[in-house]
Amino acid sequence: MVLLVFEWTGQDTATSSYTFKLQNSLNFTALTLKDVHVTAHNDALSEQWDDSAVGVEAPATRDMTAPLYLSMNFTNDYDVAHFMPGTFSDGSGRVNTVSNSRVDIGHALTATGSTVGRMRPLDYPVITHETHWETGKEITLGIQFRSVETPGTFDDISDMTDSVWDNSCRVAVTFEAEGGGNQTAQTLA
Repeated sequence: MVLLVFEWTGQDTATSSYTFKLQNSLNFTALTLKDVHVTAHNDALSEQWDDSAVGVEAPATRDMTAPLYLSMNFTNDYDVAHFMPGTFSDGSGRVNTVSNSRVDIGHALTATGSTVGRMRPLDYPVITHETHWETGKEITLGIQFRSVETPGTFDDISDMTDSVWDNSCRVAVTFEAEGGGNQTAQTLA
């Protein structure tokens, strides 16, 4: 078993994604997403929704926090399958699409964004077949969200812009790679 921990901050990049480059090859038969820790202190990740804005008879005010997602550039059609809502604007009813490159990781916890909230531990199988990553492979990970800034509406999933992602943000993503035999020491650039 090999633990892979990827970490980046708002000081490393102006966007909520980062590309890492393997300095050594890596072999495995299973890759599992074990943990994602996000620190993003930003008011854009939460909003108070007043139900009267959407026509509710007995309106209440509630604090809503943005759903958060991890995007990965190294999966394919045979890897992680995560069902996401499709686009419903054509009036054809609800359909789901399969996302092979994005998983739900929880939501912001407080009115200032804070850390990710999870209702269950992460233990997502991401890749479940013999895999070889060559030296120099680029791995891009990113944090995405659905804005809650319009009362009663979750916006489409999008990358965090500079209105959400700033120097105070930090992400640490942990994967567990299994079944690859002996590995050389890994260094990421």
